Amino acid sequence: QDPAADLRPRACRLDRARALLGGQQAPATVPDMQALLRDHYGADLAGSQGELPSICMHVAPGRAGETASALVAHLRPGRPRELTTTVWTAFGSPCLSVFRPVYPCAVGLPAGLDRGGATYDPDSPWWIFERLQRLVMQAPSLAPTVRGAFGRLEARFREEAAATEADATARLAAGDRAGALRLLRDLVNSTTTRAITVARTLTTELAARAAAQADPAMQVVWADLNAAAGLPGAVPAASAAADD
Repeated sequence: QDPAADLRPRACRLDRARALLGGQQAPATVPDMQALLRDHYGADLAGSQGELPSICMHVAPGRAGETASALVAHLRPGRPRELTTTVWTAFGSPCLSVFRPVYPCAVGLPAGLDRGGATYDPDSPWWIFERLQRLVMQAPSLAPTVRGAFGRLEARFREEAAATEADATARLAAGDRAGALRLLRDLVNSTTTRAITVARTLTTELAARAAAQADPAMQVVWADLNAAAGLPGAVPAASAAADD
């Protein structure tokens, strides 16, 4: 709707998505779609800052804008209404985050997930993930550590979701709708809590390594953005002084 908007990033990302999906030899699975949203042309963060924007976008020298969240909706009309839709959602850029299951036709989201604004809030789930991602974007060598931790967690979430959905289906068939909803609600709450806990833990563990391994060019890019957001400790003082 904005006539002044630059449409090139959107067109490039759409073409890339079509190319990847066009190469599918079998029906796309949820992990396939999650991988699509994480696409960086097969490169890691350090090598993905080329002229063409990747599907998973990040701020880079000469380019603003980044992915704020990601969602994959798995629609299965043959199931009971409560389980016809499993939405896998991730805070922030999906390549540095974890997808968790949500059941919009059955249970609501945990309280507090909508907390957040334009400035850093340590109790905002979105900002917890954003702070971690900004650390990694300034030190891209840390990306494999974050992806490994979230990848293992996401695999457990998939296993737990499959088992919980099977149990909930059996309870619905037996007429125990309250019990089925309780199972789904506990899963949503548990996966959300664990995802946030892992993000907090990684931020604490990687802060010193991020300062030591930071890319000076990326520090410069993020310095003003972090300062405007009131993000504590995002850029080492030495880098900020050198930048001045």
